[in-house]
Amino acid sequence: MIGADTNVIKQAEADGILVDKRDEMPRCGAWPTRSPSDILGVCIHQNAGGSDPHVTAAYHTSQNNHITPGKPLPSICYHIAVTDSDEPAWLVADPLWRTYAQGSPSPGDENLHLLSIVVMGNFDGPGHQGKQAAPTLRQMRALDAAVLWVERVFAFTDSGMFGHYHFGKAACPGYAIQEWIEARRKGWPNYRAPLQWQLALLRWDAHCLPRYGADGDWGDESKVALSAFQRAHHLKVTAVRDPFTELVLHMRYPVGD
Repeated sequence: MIGADTNVIKQAEADGILVDKRDEMPRCGAWPTRSPSDILGVCIHQNAGGSDPHVTAAYHTSQNNHITPGKPLPSICYHIAVTDSDEPAWLVADPLWRTYAQGSPSPGDENLHLLSIVVMGNFDGPGHQGKQAAPTLRQMRALDAAVLWVERVFAFTDSGMFGHYHFGKAACPGYAIQEWIEARRKGWPNYRAPLQWQLALLRWDAHCLPRYGADGDWGDESKVALSAFQRAHHLKVTAVRDPFTELVLHMRYPVGD
């Protein structure tokens, strides 16, 4: 598994999927880490600040970054960058690092469950007119190869693929990539019935639905239990059965379909 076996990355380089650029990236420390089994999906972004990951990394590790103003971040916020060059996607950070740019509720609560891929470019999206309407065909091919590799290495499916727009930033990663993501997800959001959510919650905590149990009626008790689950798993506490919460709950505590 990646993290313990560097041959996984070397093989990806040999297969033309990734170029390992981690040692080239500006950094001033290391992010908190996680185990490979914690990684359940990937979040895809665009970058409106230029086409060079080195520049993005330098900005993130500067005093002037917008995520934690006045406090440099340890390294770039993404794990993989899809450049506009002829190269495969770049590996720009250790995949086991927990960084901010992955749909985290707020800085200081790094996302535990997602890797982050950034497509270098400034693309059109809701409420945003970018300098470039969409990624190039070469970028989309590199993105596709990188996502397939991540899914294979960490053993998840397209249900674990998200865009930054799933976490509140509607314009990111732009219309073209959003269309690609939604076509790959194929209707995954909220595809399970309330009863299955309740059964999974009871697998997590057998006492979380003390009054009604798994009755298929999604009421206040179920919402309270879901909020507790979100809080315990470093998710944004909303009490809403959103796609990301669904992924974490049903991957961690599966009950079948």
